Amino acid sequence: MHAVTLLGMFTLAWAPLQSPGGAARHTQLVAKIKDELPRQMEQAKVPGAAIALVDRDGVIWAEGFGFADQEKRNRVTPDTLFSVQSVSKTVTATGFFVAAEKRRLGIDDPLTKHMPDFTVRSRFGEDEANKITLRQLLGHWSGLPHEAPCGNNYDDGTCPFDEHIRSISQTWLKYPPGRRHSYSNLGFDLTAWVLQAQGGKPFAMLMKEALLLPLGMKDTTYDYQEAVGRPSFAKGHLGREPLPTTPIPMVGAGGLYSSASDMARFVLFHLQGGRVDGRQIVGQSLLSEMYKPQFVLKDQTGGYGLGVAVHSRMGNTILTHSGAGYGYSATIAWLPAEQFGIVALTNSSSGLNPSQRVAQLAIQSVAQPKGPGVPPAKPSVTVERGQLARLEGTYLAREGLYTFRIDEDALSCQIGETKLKLAVHSPTEFSVRDRRFVFALDNNDAVAVEMFGPTGVDYLPLNDRPGERPGPDDPAWKVFVGDYEASSHGEKESARVHVRNGYLYLNWNGDLRLTPFLPDLFFTADGEAVQFQDKTLLIGNRPFQRR
Repeated sequence: MHAVTLLGMFTLAWAPLQSPGGAARHTQLVAKIKDELPRQMEQAKVPGAAIALVDRDGVIWAEGFGFADQEKRNRVTPDTLFSVQSVSKTVTATGFFVAAEKRRLGIDDPLTKHMPDFTVRSRFGEDEANKITLRQLLGHWSGLPHEAPCGNNYDDGTCPFDEHIRSISQTWLKYPPGRRHSYSNLGFDLTAWVLQAQGGKPFAMLMKEALLLPLGMKDTTYDYQEAVGRPSFAKGHLGREPLPTTPIPMVGAGGLYSSASDMARFVLFHLQGGRVDGRQIVGQSLLSEMYKPQFVLKDQTGGYGLGVAVHSRMGNTILTHSGAGYGYSATIAWLPAEQFGIVALTNSSSGLNPSQRVAQLAIQSVAQPKGPGVPPAKPSVTVERGQLARLEGTYLAREGLYTFRIDEDALSCQIGETKLKLAVHSPTEFSVRDRRFVFALDNNDAVAVEMFGPTGVDYLPLNDRPGERPGPDDPAWKVFVGDYEASSHGEKESARVHVRNGYLYLNWNGDLRLTPFLPDLFFTADGEAVQFQDKTLLIGNRPFQRR
């Protein structure tokens, strides 16, 4: 009887939500997406996709494209269930704010208040675990690495959620808590564990009762078995090749399964200021905290809030999150000022990401310029070559190495195959397009660069510089030198360890110089742990086997 009563309570919320007049206002955009998306899917070899557009009054348009399962030839519909990957973080964070609204949790609570036994390995002090707060977990400022030893993006084995959480204590902090922004799945998995402990029931059940059902997201679930048992479940692919369906151990960070229709309701909830059917679920003060970039620097515009990225484009604020992996990609975005949002889901995690491209197309079509596309240019100055020379080197970003060098008496920045000439504004400040680079010096030499842009500030520590003195060339390192390989979810990846200029280097996502800490433990410039165990190389807790 109780279950029947609950179903009755949410009948209205589950009814189709249509925006009166919304489709008419966005006819050209819908036509553009319907024309563009199939071409992008063909180019990226994506089997299926689902799109939904939303305004404050409801769903403007929702449609499926291609196949949920190519073998069974099941068509995608707006109700097809996809893994939404890291978009899960925004939903997990919203569940946290539901609990915070009821004063069950505080944003600035120490993690150990709710997990007294939590520990983590650290080079920075013995009490670092006690300094981690829930705000830092939700904003990627905890210093935790991205992956855990048990249950990570590259772990093909089975790792129950409780074992995944326990294994976090074996990881090494990349930075002291609160020092740097560093994207981490573990912060959201720990948040999910705190919610589970505080609520006294499994996280998936807790989220369903506290958030998903009240929002009318009747098909959405964090429960893997429930998701794969649905007839509407979309099979993940690498390109067009189907992947084995496996549980995602990072439950809070990436374990949500949802449809375009349901995620449209989630975006609508945020556009309506945390209300559903006129009932306030999360108050404006907490939502404002969620949407605010954390620990901002002077002149910073965008950044990462609490579970959502905050971008600034042409004077518009865009709240968004994307995710990809396990054979899926997903993007949600909404513009509070324009009262518009988009959901884009695909069942392929190929290199090209149509979900992000469609979201960008929609945002560019709807957002009205409210300011200049780039910050006002600062005056250019002339800087002596000797002052530029102290900035030369490679600097480590999340996506790889940035190389700064003098090119025709000017400083240039090379990212992959792209080389950009920088405008000079001071001996340590440079810019190109909508990016600004500010170098930090120590003893008159550069040690890092902060890159300001519409999406926030990225911290790039120095990896190496030209003309450095040779390193110690420790004979004990010879046993580590060689080629390594990892394989997961149908993809292979290689890494090579070698000695250059007397330093140990890891050629993986760039040629990364390693700093020794223990005989078998090293760290990259951005604090990622690299450990050697017999014939296994652990890079950020991901195992590579010696060839």
